[in-house]
Amino acid sequence: MTRLYKYSLFAQAFCFLLTLPVYAIDILTDRIDLKCSESNSFIIACSYRQLEDQSINDITAIIQGQDHVISNHSTYPSSDSITAILFVVDTSDPGRQDVIEKNASQISGLIETLQPHHIAGLASFDKDLVVRAPIGSNNNTIVTAAASLEASGLTTELYRNAIKAIEVLGRANADRKVLFLFSDGQAEDMAYFHEDVINVARRQGVIINTLGFARSTALSVSLQTLRRLSEESGGIYVEADTNYDLPNSFISRPLVNSDRGGRFIVNLGSSMDVTVDQPELTLRFTTTTQPITVSFPVKVPAPEIVPPPSQPVALPPVINVPQPTVVMPSREPEYVDYLLWYGVPGALFILILLTLFTLYMLSKKEKHIKQGNVTYAEVKPLAYLVSQDEKRQEFPVTTATWRIGRSQDNEMTVDDSSISRRHAEINRESNGQFIIYDRGSTNGVYVNDNKINKHVLSEGDIIEIGDIFLRFTEHPRDFQLGEDTAMMQTRAPG
Repeated sequence: MTRLYKYSLFAQAFCFLLTLPVYAIDILTDRIDLKCSESNSFIIACSYRQLEDQSINDITAIIQGQDHVISNHSTYPSSDSITAILFVVDTSDPGRQDVIEKNASQISGLIETLQPHHIAGLASFDKDLVVRAPIGSNNNTIVTAAASLEASGLTTELYRNAIKAIEVLGRANADRKVLFLFSDGQAEDMAYFHEDVINVARRQGVIINTLGFARSTALSVSLQTLRRLSEESGGIYVEADTNYDLPNSFISRPLVNSDRGGRFIVNLGSSMDVTVDQPELTLRFTTTTQPITVSFPVKVPAPEIVPPPSQPVALPPVINVPQPTVVMPSREPEYVDYLLWYGVPGALFILILLTLFTLYMLSKKEKHIKQGNVTYAEVKPLAYLVSQDEKRQEFPVTTATWRIGRSQDNEMTVDDSSISRRHAEINRESNGQFIIYDRGSTNGVYVNDNKINKHVLSEGDIIEIGDIFLRFTEHPRDFQLGEDTAMMQTRAPG
């Protein structure tokens, strides 16, 4: 009966708060995730989740130099708590099929660790988000759906689909909501960004746990995308090893960061000095190591001002005295008026004409430079790739590592569906040799009609990447006889 009575009091307090003006407080530090709702009746209701693997031994509230007792403190999870979980798998890039199969096996292992208060679901994404098993599905349904996943997507809209996944979780009837994102972190979004995801996650109360799977050391820098999503949503980031295996410490306790914390109420009391504008409340969480301290201003009800009783005072009668009407003589326009009326618009018109003429001359000069004055001196290419179609476009290789693929972060971006997101890479070695590598492409890399994984390039070699044929050469064409070098789809050397 004691536990039921305690939760009954907490529920009554929250229901009472719903009828009052409420001010939301949302604080995330590197040690704690704190959310509070403040009413105008001196009551603050808070929920917290420590981000460190240690327990909270005591909580103290201090305001205006006085300690205030907290009440209705309960830890998470309680007997009636629900944690909603959504596993989301990145299925872009057919070359990642081995990673997807590993993810399916890992999800099967994570499912086995779920507790009775956990409800889970599964979704996948590349271009769009697809819910494979709704939140609340049984474990067998989720495991079967994960085993059927295939890496068939050609684009990765990571940020947009992360927002969609958060919105799916946001609709779940649960006390805590956790997103597990399996990806390589290579976002190709152009109109959705990191801040958009974090804003929606904080608004929906979703914790983002990210699991990073890089296909090579060179590509592991993209995992920073996932790390930041976790850091700024109060989640954890876990990176797989070169065999795509996750640490056993995570597999055995995947929800340790979400199944902790609790909630409590602070009653500031009517004895506060309400004349102080937004006094600061300090919450001190005692742990086994250093205490966690969080401070924020609170609003207090304004004191009710009752005017003192007073006797009616007789006012003297108001006498309206007519005022004389003053008629000002009309004034003829002076020379200054004509100057302002005609001179200023005329000057502005001349200034606009001069500006348009200057822009026109600059555009002609720029056009002239683009048409006839292109030089190689500024680019300093190491080698060249010449397309073998009727255009014979020449693409300068300007860095020692030259990546070719469909993604925008390649040095040479080729917008062709036959080419993988990261298709091939040309490296210039210290001995001057150029070596081309197949970076796990779907259609492979061919040199002189031979499929290769690694090949030392020679003058005149024909490289086949998807449906695109390129000739390798270390010598530029004669400017007078050849076409202009195509620089539109390459990145400037950095």
